[in-house]
Amino acid sequence: FNSLTGQYTSYTPAAVGEIAGLPGKDCVDDAGNMWALRMSDNGNWETLEYQKPDGTWVYPTPPYENVSFYIDAFSAFGDGKALLVTANAETWYFDGSSWQNYGTWRPYEVTTTVSADHEGNVWVCGAGGAAVRNTVTGEWQRYRITNTSQIDYFVEDLSIDRDGNIWLTGNAGS
Repeated sequence: FNSLTGQYTSYTPAAVGEIAGLPGKDCVDDAGNMWALRMSDNGNWETLEYQKPDGTWVYPTPPYENVSFYIDAFSAFGDGKALLVTANAETWYFDGSSWQNYGTWRPYEVTTTVSADHEGNVWVCGAGGAAVRNTVTGEWQRYRITNTSQIDYFVEDLSIDRDGNIWLTGNAGS
């Protein structure tokens, strides 16, 4: 979408290095770095990289080969920091220089959103409810809210406001 012209155009990457997609809903961090999936030169899956505001690309070595194929949820924040959750609910944190494995919140469940609160706790949601990883203990605590008749099986989205309140929406209502 071109905000100057108000026009949408179709885009298909055709060359190595072109943007092939976005890893999630929150791809721009607080410093203006934009995370994207870029066409790889080796014929494998796309690479996960971020573009700095000056236009230069940074390729952080991924946690493992072809991780872009397995990303269920992604969130960029801070300056070059990111969280990603893979298709088997394994959570990874990029601190600006390396990836750290934060464990699995619920094995092989769909994850729709990942975010960090102001204390560094990591929140996820998806099939089966929501969970938080305590930054001090490293332990995951699952909150099962799906069978309350308030939210159906999937918790669709999660947001953390400035006061630290957690907001969830589901496919049955907010």
